[in-house]
Amino acid sequence: MQAQNITISGNIHTAGGNPMNEVVVRMTTSTDTLFNLTNAAGNYTFTVPAGETYTITPDYDDNPLNGVSTFDLVLLMKHINGEVLLTNPYSIVAADADRNGVLNLNDSLLIRQMVVSTIVNFPEGNWRFIDASYVFPDPMDPFTPPFPESITLNNVSSDQVGVDFIGIKIGDLNNSAIFINPGNQIIGKLTWDANFNCTQDAGEATLGGWTISFEGPIGNFYAVTNSSGNYHASLPAGTYNVILHAPNSLWTSCAGIVPNITLDPLTTCNGQFLGPIRSNLPADGR
Repeated sequence: MQAQNITISGNIHTAGGNPMNEVVVRMTTSTDTLFNLTNAAGNYTFTVPAGETYTITPDYDDNPLNGVSTFDLVLLMKHINGEVLLTNPYSIVAADADRNGVLNLNDSLLIRQMVVSTIVNFPEGNWRFIDASYVFPDPMDPFTPPFPESITLNNVSSDQVGVDFIGIKIGDLNNSAIFINPGNQIIGKLTWDANFNCTQDAGEATLGGWTISFEGPIGNFYAVTNSSGNYHASLPAGTYNVILHAPNSLWTSCAGIVPNITLDPLTTCNGQFLGPIRSNLPADGR
């Protein structure tokens, strides 16, 4: 007789209450592993046989600069110096950039390096997830005991709803990280124009770790090029100036600003490719 199927569903949102889309949700049993993605509302659903034990674990590591700013550094330093203590356990977890369970100057250094783009990812990951139903015994010390980063459901015999998680953006102490419908995107690529002709030629190297800003109607957003030189940003509808930020004065760009890019969800603008934006290194290579 075939086992009855049941559904297991939940929601993933930030500590600020914003739904998280495109989070990978992994479900494991003793013999199998299944994957799903959250939708724009942060929801996910699995349909699986009854009678099994399931462990659900979210995974997301994109948008390392999302929600991270100098204001977070100010909050962390005030906490470290004992001036104004952090009292929200999710903010304390976000401040633990090196994941050692202690807030100190090394965390401040890592967040500062992220803000100025000398690092492109936090060394232990950019996000953490906590069982949304978990109650911290001591909110001022959320690391003791270790909080649950997955949820295990034993011998499930009926539908399970509300298997929810809260996503913690490392470095985002004031819970300002936001998620936008991934359909509205600006996508581009950064390459090194080795022969100074402002044309992307075959074999030219890509540039990773560079900051791109998107100046728009509700403020600035940021992205960092990956190891392949690619960048993308999911943004609200509006008109944006896309700006390349060189790491030092030794670089000049063929097109440092791409102006007036309009994202309108009512038109065909998804996956729009901008660029490539290219940068030239002086001939002496220094």
